[in-house]
Amino acid sequence: MAILEEITVDWDVSPRIVNVNSGTGELTIQDLYDTLRYLASQPDAMDDAEIVDAGGKEGGVVAITMTLKNAQIQFQDTGTPRLCKVLGGNLFALDVDGYDINPIAYNTNVTATFAQSTAAALVQDADIDTIMTRIGVPTSTLASDLDDIQSTVNVLHPELKTEHGSGLWEKRRGIFK
Repeated sequence: MAILEEITVDWDVSPRIVNVNSGTGELTIQDLYDTLRYLASQPDAMDDAEIVDAGGKEGGVVAITMTLKNAQIQFQDTGTPRLCKVLGGNLFALDVDGYDINPIAYNTNVTATFAQSTAAALVQDADIDTIMTRIGVPTSTLASDLDDIQSTVNVLHPELKTEHGSGLWEKRRGIFK
């Protein structure tokens, strides 16, 4: 459990602002969750409405899904343009009425992104079989021809890009080995 001292919360505005008050450019969902739970338990915040809710991590396979309740994250302006990231799960935010809002609050010189994970972060066997059948590769190829597995991956690669998006898939080719 990591409590990040550089995070503070402005409890008196709506939506509440979760200030990341340092040059920190990367923040994990788990650290943010732990820190917000800790800050919400402090005497000056105990009367305020809940700020965060989260679920996931079942069996270590599913990513954390965290929802900020009437709150947004704001990275500090350090005076020079920079990229900040929130990583390690799904991040959502709701306003005081329960409507979706952007979980990242604007700040000058800051471009902030948050990566969304999927419950099927690893392509499941059923997905692989479906894709292989669609492109005409027998599903027995994976089990029977381990020496030729790289060629199967090369055949699947464009189809997987179409089905699951570009980017992270290229790093997950090892699941076939």
